[in-house]
Amino acid sequence: MTASWKRYSRAKLAFETLKLSSGAAPTLCFSETDFKDVHPHQNGPMVITVVTMGWNVHKVLVDQGSLTDVMFWNTFEGLQIPKDQLKPFEGTLVAFNGGWVKVQCYIDPWTSFTDGEESSTVNLKYIVVNAPSSYNLLLGKPSLNQLGTVVSSHHLKMKLLFPTGKVITLRLDQKAARKC
Repeated sequence: MTASWKRYSRAKLAFETLKLSSGAAPTLCFSETDFKDVHPHQNGPMVITVVTMGWNVHKVLVDQGSLTDVMFWNTFEGLQIPKDQLKPFEGTLVAFNGGWVKVQCYIDPWTSFTDGEESSTVNLKYIVVNAPSSYNLLLGKPSLNQLGTVVSSHHLKMKLLFPTGKVITLRLDQKAARKC
């Protein structure tokens, strides 16, 4: 089986898990009402807040181009996660600056996404790296696909579709994005 066929099969399986038991999934789209509470567009990074291990984690970068989800070492320590929850993982990542970052472990904590009214919690796998960053977490394609996410940089929002049929709309944290 070729690598491209394996990728297609995994993507198809991931899509199938998002389908509702009724078979009809809601349409995820953005409209004029999604511009409510949005300041003029600044072409900034997509930065949100999530809850991980019971803590609010600010400065979470939504990176649709990243092939992995990343937790930075300072965040790991700040969340007071016991080191025995780290699982070995060997490899390297290409950093934002084009350099290489050695990966030694990963962690798979529960992460909650909420819009203030609705929330959903999923188990995500983060590669833990000891590298400087102005972000605490980086959500890449693995989590965005698992969550059934549609991102609109124009509306500064992202919508998540969960298997229960729940759609959660998250706003970009413009204040945190400016700090990053």
